[in-house]
Amino acid sequence: MTQSSSIPDIIEVFSDASLLYGAWINRDGTLKTFAIPERYQYSSFASEFYTASQTIRDTLPLGYRIHLYCDNLGVCQAIRFRYIAHPVKHALVEELLESLVSFIKHNHILLSVRHIPSKLNPADPISRGPPTDFDRLCAYERLRSDALQSILS
Repeated sequence: MTQSSSIPDIIEVFSDASLLYGAWINRDGTLKTFAIPERYQYSSFASEFYTASQTIRDTLPLGYRIHLYCDNLGVCQAIRFRYIAHPVKHALVEELLESLVSFIKHNHILLSVRHIPSKLNPADPISRGPPTDFDRLCAYERLRSDALQSILS
């Protein structure tokens, strides 16, 4: 933490989605799950993009330097390069991207986006629906795993 503020220097947060549910979890174990709006349930890319966007918006109160980890490479690239490869097919996602870019600029967010394999993503177990205690335990175990730590280092 910086001495002049209570805002953490960097927030590391992991996002994941199924077609119906999205979830994020940050390094301190704070997590959130939510239903994906029906209009974004037409493809895994759309539901993952919605989840990543929601993760960034939800994480803002925690800090302005956000490292987002996502297991969908297309979503990582779309956010990183501010570009949707198939804008006609993903018109709703393109609108969401424009809104997200505006949000990032307006709030002076320093954002980095990085791909992470699904098998290491701590948000994966909690993204399949309202999480059970077992799902939460799996997410926390992945957060502490040596394999994840080696990627983050």
